[in-house]
Amino acid sequence: MATKQPTDNPLTFQFVRDKYREVFDRFDHNKDGVFQAEELQKLAKAFAHIGGNAEPTQEDIEQGVPELLELFDSNGDHKIERDEFADAYMKISGFTTEENFSSPLSEREFFASVSAQFPLLFIDDTGKPLTYAFIREQYAVAFDKFDSNGDGVFQQEELEKIAVEFAKLGGKQAPSASEIEMAVTQTREMFDMDGDRVVTRDEFADKYMEISGFASPDDFKSPVTQEQFMATMRWSCPLLFSD
Repeated sequence: MATKQPTDNPLTFQFVRDKYREVFDRFDHNKDGVFQAEELQKLAKAFAHIGGNAEPTQEDIEQGVPELLELFDSNGDHKIERDEFADAYMKISGFTTEENFSSPLSEREFFASVSAQFPLLFIDDTGKPLTYAFIREQYAVAFDKFDSNGDGVFQQEELEKIAVEFAKLGGKQAPSASEIEMAVTQTREMFDMDGDRVVTRDEFADKYMEISGFASPDDFKSPVTQEQFMATMRWSCPLLFSD
């Protein structure tokens, strides 16, 4: 079914409902408008990931199916239909009626937010699998945004620039000279992994991988695609990942 692309128009009840119907369509592989057993299991697996279970077992997934039925089977017939799913999700989200609907967001802002928070539901999973190397390269590219002379090393003025931007994220729009210097020192201490008082591109990327909990390529696993990962990072950390 056709997907409505978000615009800068004000967010409406119908737009949100249509997006929840598209979530249903993403898991309704045979397009019959009803979740079959295997489709429910795939949705249950996605919800397990969203709940923090990185590697749900088959038992975890099977236990999740009754929970989905409890959430979305409004008429109690042990089936979840397309409109039933969308209407239940609207209620879960606090959108009870079209008459009472109000939001300061645009369609685009709403979709960016839910896609970033729940990429497994709102973004197709047909993209490239996420890898350790891909994430590390994105952190290296983030370094490049502040490496003005392209020498692969943060100079003092470049460290000051990133310190100011991080201060703004923390709510301080005009940090003092002493605050900037303190932030530079903290940034250098955090990312200077070999203690030579220089922050290189590789050090920045490797440290960010460590901060993100990605210890090594051998241990890396993720259910999301590259596109899903980038949607989340652009929304949660635009300073580093905005285009």
